[in-house]
Amino acid sequence: VMAIQHPALVRGLFINEPGMESIITEPGDRKVVSEFRAEPRRIAARAAAKAGNMEEAARLSADSVNDQTGTFDAAPPARKAMNVDNARTLTLNEPTPVPITCTQLGQIQVPVTITRGQLTKPFSKVIAEAAHRCIAGSQLITIPAARHGAPWQNPSAFNKELLAFLARN
Repeated sequence: VMAIQHPALVRGLFINEPGMESIITEPGDRKVVSEFRAEPRRIAARAAAKAGNMEEAARLSADSVNDQTGTFDAAPPARKAMNVDNARTLTLNEPTPVPITCTQLGQIQVPVTITRGQLTKPFSKVIAEAAHRCIAGSQLITIPAARHGAPWQNPSAFNKELLAFLARN
């Protein structure tokens, strides 16, 4: 949103699996997004957040996004705390409250790298690929042996790409 609304404040974007489902227009891709939203763990995560159980909401959300039970429990303490702190936002404000279009993304004029995990769910894969198509000149990188949590699931590969991006920009 910052790069679109205040482009002068942004010099580059390095984004891991963006959650901008509003850019999805293809019927097959919309189906993938709808299936993700209707997934039982996503529904349970929203219910837990509404009930005020933010740790359970964070657990269910992390496990759903990564398509792997135990993802939240295996996360480093700082990551768990961040997920709990953000559980209400991650579970109750879906989809993103500020919809972004592909046309708006196409107006971004700074260097953009989008990463996705090799083992990521179709939902995240579809959105990452769509964002890459929307932003001319963007780079799409697959982080091996990782899911949505690539920054901490394969930090050496993720950080290598991040440092390369920073060195170029």
